[in-house]
Amino acid sequence: MKKLFIIIPAYNEEKYIRDCLISLQKQDVQPERFEVVVVNNASTDTTKLIIQEFGFNVIDETKKGYVNALHTGYKHALDNGADWLATTNADSRVPLNWVRKILEDAEKDGIVGVTGPLVFWDAFPGANLFVKGGYSLLIAMTRLFGGFPQFSGPNMAFSVDAYHEIGGIDVAFNMSPDVELSRQLSKIGEIYYDKRLVVKVSSRRFKEQPLTAMKTYAKGLFAVLRGKSNNIEWDDVR
Repeated sequence: MKKLFIIIPAYNEEKYIRDCLISLQKQDVQPERFEVVVVNNASTDTTKLIIQEFGFNVIDETKKGYVNALHTGYKHALDNGADWLATTNADSRVPLNWVRKILEDAEKDGIVGVTGPLVFWDAFPGANLFVKGGYSLLIAMTRLFGGFPQFSGPNMAFSVDAYHEIGGIDVAFNMSPDVELSRQLSKIGEIYYDKRLVVKVSSRRFKEQPLTAMKTYAKGLFAVLRGKSNNIEWDDVR
C-alpha cells in the first residue's frame, strides 16, 4: 500500500491557508494513506500558528524561495517513508478525491508522475473557460517545444523511486522547478495528465500584477525549456 506525502510551501499565507488545509482534512480516503507536511518558508505572520491549529506537520525553512521549501519538504518526506510525493500551494483548494485519484494513478504501469488542470477559485464568472483553454494550450506548447508534459506546482505528484533516479529536485531552478522536475522525470517514465484532478488556485498574482506575473512565468518556463538554471524570483505580493 503506497503512502503519499503532500508538501505545501507556505510564506505569509494566513489569509488563505485555512481553506487549503480544510480541503485536505476532507479527503475521501483513509487518513493513514497520506500525510500533510507544510513548510513554513520564513513567514512573518500567523501562518505557522494556523497550521499547528489543524494538527498537520509543520517544518521550517528559513531560506526564502519556493524551490528551497520544496527541497526541505521532500527531504523530510523521504526520511519518513514516503512512496509518492505530492505538492499543492497554500492558497489552493484540492478536490475531495484528490489523494484517492493520485493513489489510483500511482498504481498504473509506467507512470512516474501525475498532474491535472487548474482553475481559479477567485476569478470572475466565466473566466475559467479561458483559464482551462489557456492551460491546455500551455501543456500542448510544452510538449511541442520541450518534448515533455509539464507539471503544475499546485497539482502534481510523483514516485519517490523516480525522484531518486533523477537525483532529486535541482535547487538551481529557482523559477519553475516543477517544470524542471517534469522534464527530468519524463525521461524515465510517463507523466499522466488526469483530467479528473482539478485543483482550484488563486489568481491574486495575476490580478495585482498581470503583466509582471505573465512575464516572470514566461522567463522561468523558457529557461527550463532551454535547460538553463535560473535565479528568477516572483515579486512579493503578500
